[in-house]
Amino acid sequence: MERLGRNISNWIIGTTIVVAIYMVLVATPLDWAERAALFIGMVFPLVIISMAYLILRSKYDSKETFDDRFYEDGSLRSGNES
Repeated sequence: MERLGRNISNWIIGTTIVVAIYMVLVATPLDWAERAALFIGMVFPLVIISMAYLILRSKYDSKETFDDRFYEDGSLRSGNES
């Protein structure tokens, strides 16, 4: 088992930064900002697909399952406090 690769971590950080820039560009009332936001909006799905492919193809094995993490407050929801 290996850690999540540095390359994948950089993709996640870069994607977060691009989303922040996109949100600022959408709210900016400049002509070039509209064009830049349109370009990012067109390219961004390809970035997301590339990032998902890298994550799914990585050799990283998680010790936790989806059910363990998603339902970790299940005992509180059902009224059982254990």
